[in-house]
Amino acid sequence: MNFIGINKPGQSTVVMITIPVGAYYEPTKNLGIAHFLEHMCFKGTKKRPGQTVDAEIENVGGEINAFTDWELTSYYAKVANRYTKRAQEALIDMVFNATFPTKEVDKERQVIIQEKKMYEDRPTSVAENLFYRARYSNRFQVDIVGTENTLNRTERKDLVAFRDRYYTKQNAIMIVVGAVDNQDSGYLPEQFKISSNSYLRELDGVRSFYIPKAVQQANLVIGNEVILSPKAEFVLDVLDSIYNDMNGRLFKVIREKYSMVYGIRFGTCVRSNGHYEWQVVLGLDQKNIEKAHELIIKELTRPVAEKELKIAVQKTIGATALYLDSNIRLANVVNNRLRMGKNYHDLNDYAKRYKVTLKEINDLIKQFNFGDHIIAGVVPEKK
Repeated sequence: MNFIGINKPGQSTVVMITIPVGAYYEPTKNLGIAHFLEHMCFKGTKKRPGQTVDAEIENVGGEINAFTDWELTSYYAKVANRYTKRAQEALIDMVFNATFPTKEVDKERQVIIQEKKMYEDRPTSVAENLFYRARYSNRFQVDIVGTENTLNRTERKDLVAFRDRYYTKQNAIMIVVGAVDNQDSGYLPEQFKISSNSYLRELDGVRSFYIPKAVQQANLVIGNEVILSPKAEFVLDVLDSIYNDMNGRLFKVIREKYSMVYGIRFGTCVRSNGHYEWQVVLGLDQKNIEKAHELIIKELTRPVAEKELKIAVQKTIGATALYLDSNIRLANVVNNRLRMGKNYHDLNDYAKRYKVTLKEINDLIKQFNFGDHIIAGVVPEKK
């Protein structure tokens, strides 16, 4: 198995095993199988039957969990340093040797269906799903959990076949952050790449709204997907600092000046094909949608001034230091840099990389072309 170790002084160590496959790569018949498989890996191995893997970590005060993304699936445990070897052995066993008892498959299917219903009761989750259906023409149209029909079609043999195809030690990466010597295996698996071809729908002022009977405010997602230069990564971190938090543009205008929202957030994610998705997420009274929409685009597109940039760079350096102080977050940063085929050895050099010029930040705003976007959301029924 590929190994990456990052020594980080402290009392705890994080062990993470990442498999470079996620929901994007699923067969149409079994949408949701990557997430289903993640759940089933917790249901026991021959050596550790039942949920004894969970107990092995939790009984020494540790934490164990997992997540499925579009492009990868990761399993992790956080333990006191003295239990690092225990965490490594337990995770390796559960990821590669899960037995998938048929009875547990049937039971867990019902658990995941309830998880899906939980998300469907959250207006923000529904709004994001509407955004994805309006923007994309491929696997992204259905959320990572899949549909009730595809979950009911997924049987034990499907889970075994998917695991055997993708869950190999040649593909897997173990990331250990904490009590470990700095080292790596010198080899990383070939990257799975999301195709760049024809999965974006044409935009023409697209709006998508869902009107349920029991919701009190409009929950909106405004966003799009764009292609940016590989050099945009660190400039984007600074732009994020300009838009976000209580002293950021969006909060100061939409909440503090106009009192339209409780919270508002600008966020981005990058895919392995170099495409960047951006979203602004907010909840507000339906009557304020048009005004807020106008103000948001104005703040996103307004050029950055020298003083604003200086504060943002300082903020970004400080926020990054705090973020990387968490060994779970640091493991995830390594995780995502591997997914993008980027260097993870220079994570502590971020201060140098945030020497962003005024031209770079304003050129990035132009590249985003924020005026071209989708607005999707859950809105109250008019009375």
